[in-house]
Amino acid sequence: KILDLCNACHILCFLAGDADVTAASIAREGLGVSKKIGNDDDGTVDTSESTSMTLPDFSAFCDILFVEDSDNSSLWRPRYHDFSYAGKAAALRFGLMCLLSDLYG
Repeated sequence: KILDLCNACHILCFLAGDADVTAASIAREGLGVSKKIGNDDDGTVDTSESTSMTLPDFSAFCDILFVEDSDNSSLWRPRYHDFSYAGKAAALRFGLMCLLSDLYG
């Protein structure tokens, strides 16, 4: 199967909370969220013209992240509740970016 945008972003959200600092940093960079997710984060996203991001639809991203696939038990993928705290923070932030992209273009 071809790896589509929603599945790729799902994997990156999971890896953003990885214990390996290099993998987590690369995943956060791929998602377009800042290096630090927490209280000391300034909340800015790089929107320079040289960086053009294509974001998945918010509903499709939420379906992959939160909805359990009960019909296909042989395919397991981590869901939001399986993520680490840093992965959950990255997933929520990226989800908000997708929502704002859907609302405002």
